[in-house]
Parts: sequence; C-alpha cells; structure tokens
Amino acid sequence: MLNKKEKAVMKSIYYNSVDKNGVCLLRPIDVLNDISPKIEIKGNDLKKIIHDLELDDYYELVESKRKGETVWCFTLHQKGQAFYREILNEKRWVYFKISMSVALAIGVFFLKLILDAIAGR
Repeated sequence: MLNKKEKAVMKSIYYNSVDKNGVCLLRPIDVLNDISPKIEIKGNDLKKIIHDLELDDYYELVESKRKGETVWCFTLHQKGQAFYREILNEKRWVYFKISMSVALAIGVFFLKLILDAIAGR
C-alpha cells in the first residue's frame, strides 16, 4: 500500500502516461506541479519516491539530461497500469468499512432497545 506522497507522485505519472500507451517524458518540475499544494515534497524526497516506485515495479525509469535538465522517461508496467484500479478498490474498501460501522451501530442500538423492552425499563 502506498503512502500519500507516493500516491500523489504515481497519480501524476499515471495520468501523464495513460493517454500515450503507458509511456511519458517528465521533468521533476512537471511532477511537482501536478501534485496538490497540500502535499509538500522536496527534491530529494521526490527522487527517493520515484526510485522506490520503480523498485515496487510500477514502471521502468530511464533518466537522461536534456539541455542540462533532468528528464525522466517512464514506461508503465502492469502494476503501474493497474494503479487506477487499485485506487478505486481502496475507496470501495473504505466505503465498505464505513457502511459496516454504521450498520453495526444501528444493530447495537436496536439490540439495546430490545433488551430494555425485555428487562422492562
């Protein structure tokens, strides 16, 4: 399971490469611009996250220099292409847990009413 910063970086990579058959060229500044301002990622953190996601087999990374600027070429692997589905499943799981908690709370409330009626309160 990815943390908040890794999800933000992976969303940026995924949305930039999904239209282009899973391949995209991005500069570090492009990735940082795509990320919400609420999530603060520094340059060194970004490199670590990028390489961690590569180790987790989300994509293949080729790093090169163009006019003295670092450019990353991302090629999504199967796990990277399934990233959107993973996010949807995670949301479904959260909704399921919330609905189960609400159902359990309602069930306990009715059980209390029944026990109070039996006890004659």
